[in-house]
Amino acid sequence: MRSDAEEARPVPLDGVARPPAPSLGRGLARITPAAGVAALRLRAASLGEGFADAVRRDLDGGLALPGLVVVFACGIGLYFHFPSEPWPPAVTAVAGLAVAGTWMRRRAGHPARLAATLAALLIGIAAASWETRRVAAPRLDHERTVTVEGRVVDLEGTAAGGLRLVVDVHRMEGRGLRPETTPTRITATLGARGGRPDVGDGVRFKARLKPPEGPVMPGGYDFARRAWFEGRGAGGYVLGRVETIDLGPTPGFEGATRMIGSLRHAIAERVRASLPGESGTIAAALMVGEQRAIPESAAEPLRASGLTHIVSISGLHMGLVAGGVIVVARALLALFPVLALGFPIKKWAAAAAFVVATIYLLLSGNQVAALRSHLMLSVALLAVLVDRPAITMHTVAVAAAVILAFEPSAVMEPSFRMSFLAVIALVASYDVHRALSARRASPRRETGVVGHVVGGGLRQIEGFAVSSLVAGLATAPVIAGTFFRAAPYSILANMAVLPVTGLVVMPSAIVAALAMPFGLEVWPLAVMGLGIEWMIAVGRWAAALPAGAGLLGEPHPAMMPFGMFAVLWLSALKSRIRLFGLVPAVVAVVLVFAGPRPDVLIGRHGTAVAVRGADGRLHVLGGRQERFDVGIWLAADRDPRPATTADLAEGWRCDPLGCVHRLDVDAMSAVASGPMTDGSITAGRRGGERVPGGGEEHSAAPAAASRAVADASGTARVPRVLEIAVVRDPRAFEEDCRRTAIVVTTLVAPPGCRAATTVFDRLDLARAGATTLDFTGPVRPIDPFADRTATGAVEPGGGGGSAPGFLDPTSAPEGAVGLPAPEAIDGGPPAAAETSLAHGEASSQDAHEIRVRRAVRIRTALPSTARPWTPIDPRLAVIEREVAEVAEVLRTPATADRTEPRSDGGPDSERSPADAAADPTPVPAGGAAATSAKPRVVRGRDPGGRARGGSWGRRPGEGGRSGDVEEAPPDEPTGGGPAGAGLGGGELSSGG
Repeated sequence: MRSDAEEARPVPLDGVARPPAPSLGRGLARITPAAGVAALRLRAASLGEGFADAVRRDLDGGLALPGLVVVFACGIGLYFHFPSEPWPPAVTAVAGLAVAGTWMRRRAGHPARLAATLAALLIGIAAASWETRRVAAPRLDHERTVTVEGRVVDLEGTAAGGLRLVVDVHRMEGRGLRPETTPTRITATLGARGGRPDVGDGVRFKARLKPPEGPVMPGGYDFARRAWFEGRGAGGYVLGRVETIDLGPTPGFEGATRMIGSLRHAIAERVRASLPGESGTIAAALMVGEQRAIPESAAEPLRASGLTHIVSISGLHMGLVAGGVIVVARALLALFPVLALGFPIKKWAAAAAFVVATIYLLLSGNQVAALRSHLMLSVALLAVLVDRPAITMHTVAVAAAVILAFEPSAVMEPSFRMSFLAVIALVASYDVHRALSARRASPRRETGVVGHVVGGGLRQIEGFAVSSLVAGLATAPVIAGTFFRAAPYSILANMAVLPVTGLVVMPSAIVAALAMPFGLEVWPLAVMGLGIEWMIAVGRWAAALPAGAGLLGEPHPAMMPFGMFAVLWLSALKSRIRLFGLVPAVVAVVLVFAGPRPDVLIGRHGTAVAVRGADGRLHVLGGRQERFDVGIWLAADRDPRPATTADLAEGWRCDPLGCVHRLDVDAMSAVASGPMTDGSITAGRRGGERVPGGGEEHSAAPAAASRAVADASGTARVPRVLEIAVVRDPRAFEEDCRRTAIVVTTLVAPPGCRAATTVFDRLDLARAGATTLDFTGPVRPIDPFADRTATGAVEPGGGGGSAPGFLDPTSAPEGAVGLPAPEAIDGGPPAAAETSLAHGEASSQDAHEIRVRRAVRIRTALPSTARPWTPIDPRLAVIEREVAEVAEVLRTPATADRTEPRSDGGPDSERSPADAAADPTPVPAGGAAATSAKPRVVRGRDPGGRARGGSWGRRPGEGGRSGDVEEAPPDEPTGGGPAGAGLGGGELSSGG
């Protein structure tokens, strides 16, 4: 019934009701501030409600399951970014409560979408935490030379002609090995002349192994995490030859694995023998998945042109093989009308495709990418068998859920992210492309055969172009965030290569595999080689175009999450709110060019150091063994120079004690002058700033530095110089701690050095791993003529003598352990033409310059709280205790324990740190122990001036045992990483 007001309202003659005309008072009220705010609130509420309704419609339309799988994967990723390890039972209990709450809300008739989302997130965290505990296996404590007995479970050819063995260890012998530090699975690279074992063989060999190592740079790919979840406890290289031994019969399942492994390796060897060169290595990779043998000369153009996915067995290859089998099987069955009309030959063809795809998976070595592709293909073929659509978002979601249920850590791998993002985007774009194609008029009958053929070819080219574009855009966030590059010409390269791959390369590979038992594989392999040569030629052509390398540099860490979210939003949603996905896409594009550009990079071993010069480029100090790390640094810095470039070390000056790099801060646009202030070392380093100490505040420049020099414009100025020192010998500490802004060393720096300057020594490397520094704050001048005893850098025993000897970023370099380094880096100091004495007394340059320091902001590769896969230095606790003892000695007066001065009247050069504090007379350069023949007795110290068992300032091989940590025998090479320079003594532990 109508109200009285409605009854009284006059009705127009046409019978159509109209709203009342606005009065002047109502119009004025509408434009008041309160009314405007209320209108905005109503409008916002209306938009929010409409947005929520659109999301609900999309979820009810079939996106609920894919959405929960995405949330499940986000929970797994969130676990890996936790600051510390959660307790799995507690996480599981919370996840169970969330599931129970979801079930109760559903029973009560509520949608429970929010509760289900929370439950999926918590289940992902719990699944990842339980997998971390389930795959836990012993790891080698530090670098060792050991004797290994075990069984070869997999092997793969290398680019140098050798073999990479994956060995299940039965027994390992080495000095100091304990059961908890004896790995059960290792990898070892065998040289070309070291014998050729087969899969399943029992072997014995001597090897140099070290534990898996962490990222090459902060935010980089974590090799130690991948090794942890693969069960690998060490990696390295074989010393000498491999001896075949009898380890008893192989169990049934392992016997089948041995037969398949032997078959795939035999196929690879025959392919490379019949098709030598780059084409043969790529053919073997396409047929059995052995990619390590591909030389860099062919791999780099394929990466730059976006063709690497063709070499890696993935969904493309599985689809081509399965699709070819379906087409051939249906064509053959259709020749018999009885079968074609009376039986479901489509399902028979799908079953045959599943069998062939499974054989292909086994021959590929069950690689992760191939396994995921096979699972997705199996779900699609199963959908055909049960008369359901083969390719839908549900198919992709089920495949992802199955993989993540058994292997949650796969969500952190770039291959998993790229494969599923590409498939999701292709599935989403398929309906759009089909709808657009349906609007076109079909070719008329009178166009003839030629017209139909040409039209079909054009449609195929269009399909390849659209697929390449969609897949390239979908995987771009992962490629840019992991490999620091894009493939600007990937669409052109893929359009030119994919037809040849589908019509020539893969069919020839199948024919060659079928003809191989009869010895007739030469001819199909020759045809396959022609297609591969075309692929390589296109890759090199695309890479040679302007900006063909596609280097983007390291993006902002938030770029990849924003980009992946944009791809999922644009692909999954169907309503108009899909366009909101363009917002995170634009943010991701902006963040690509907002990445960090550190001023100093320190390698994970401490032997590679890069400094950004006034020209804006990195000047790298590093040898042959650091080229893998340096290559990633250059790619992250958008630097096209290869790691083998001769001028990378320009600006470094070296002598037997170490190296120094000098920066003119006034020539660097990033450095801004400021007031001279004093600072101290901050206690919390990670993610914060470290300010160099320096005793009293410097109110003016040293008098000796008051002379002015003329710059390029003729204006008189005094250059301000900031020096970074790399110390290789303890004798350099006394000067470098006093005169330089940053000291990097693989030794343990003296305690007083940290009070004078910014130090990164063995302790810092063990805690932080690879580190980057950014200069912050004002420039602080230092006095190069200050009292040397202020640093407390007393010669730590031993005295004289010469100095001791010393880009796919997800693929560790060949030979996980570096060979013992030569006497100097690459046979000589870097930039030999500019080499000069870097250490010694104050030079005449001090009279024409001001030495300065700056605070630094630090980024570290290792987390502040170690996770189960984080490399840990086993000697860290012992060294910290020894350093604390030395610091206590420096603080404790030792007058009661000192012996009388020398009776021969000579200089009292064997002074302790406590003596130096009492008598600040400068100590001659080179240290006390180098000139004194009579030792002094200091409380808690040995006659050599070193704390008992002490490790500060110790070179590799010095000292004895401390605690229960075993030192390396004298005949074994020791060292901190590939360069062979130890992190202060003993054996390598940064990767432990």
